[in-house]
Amino acid sequence: MPRRWTSSSCHGEGLESSMRVQTKHPPETERSAQKPHHEMSTGTDQRAPITAVTVNRSLLAPLNLEIDPTIQVVRTQEKEQIKTLNNRFVSFIDKVRFLEQQNKMLETKWQMLQKQTTASSNIEPMLRSFISSLERQLEGVSNEKLRLDMDNLVMHKSVDDYKTRYEEEINKRNDAENEFVMIKKDVDSSYMSQVDLSDRLSSIQDEHVFLRALYDTELSELQESLRTTSVVVQMDNSRGLNMDQIVADVRAQYEEMAARSREEAESWYKNKFDQMTAESDKYNNEKQSSKGEISGLTRMISRLQNEIQNVKAQCVNLEGQISEAEQRGEDAVLDAKARIRTWSWLCRGPNRTWLAS
Repeated sequence: MPRRWTSSSCHGEGLESSMRVQTKHPPETERSAQKPHHEMSTGTDQRAPITAVTVNRSLLAPLNLEIDPTIQVVRTQEKEQIKTLNNRFVSFIDKVRFLEQQNKMLETKWQMLQKQTTASSNIEPMLRSFISSLERQLEGVSNEKLRLDMDNLVMHKSVDDYKTRYEEEINKRNDAENEFVMIKKDVDSSYMSQVDLSDRLSSIQDEHVFLRALYDTELSELQESLRTTSVVVQMDNSRGLNMDQIVADVRAQYEEMAARSREEAESWYKNKFDQMTAESDKYNNEKQSSKGEISGLTRMISRLQNEIQNVKAQCVNLEGQISEAEQRGEDAVLDAKARIRTWSWLCRGPNRTWLAS
């Protein structure tokens, strides 16, 4: 422990020295005081003459021993400063001792680690090879992840294509169904027109038969009346009228007109019937083709639905495999990082800290 100096001791010594200086007699006074004694001691029979004694009047004045009141405050401050400095000095000494101990401990550890380098150098290549193998495994897992990501993108693209095709087929099916409904309406209207025309044809045929019968009846009645008239009436004319020929001509004209009307009606109805039959056949053919197209579209839709279900199942399977592969990759990466940190820590020694991840 160093020696502590205080201001009181120094101040006291200075005061004593000043007091000693002030109370010291001058040399003249001492010599004058000692001189009679010397003479008295030297002389046996003779008396020394009495000499005059000189005294310094300033020494007879009382000393001013008053103390300055600020000296006590200054002394207290100096004591506190000296205590603070002593405490800081002691703490510095303790720190120096602690650092010296730590230095010695680190030197001892360093020497021990230098002695252990020969034993750890044999395992370092093995650790490095193991770390490199883990890094290769990590790289392989990363490449596998990239490949699975590419496969996932391709599969999603194919699924989108199938969805687009499915939507197009659905739209085609809806269009075909709408067209089938329109064709069915046309066929129904054509069938109703055909039925109506058939009814009209039968009624016209009945009317034709009735008119033919009426014509035959009127013709027979006319012939009968003409025959009766020819018998009763006698013409005074030199020329003789051939009534049979006239009746035959009229009958031929009526028959020709009736035949022409019948032929025209039959040809018109036949043409109309043939036209309706052709239209009906065409509608039937279109109906059959529409049914075939609808059945084909139905089969195609069912096939596409099955393909979409299969693709969805494959997508779900691939997504599961991708998530599983990603999880395995992340686990492998974490395991590899943990092993790398472990082996790195083992390579650096037991007294080293863990590496930052």
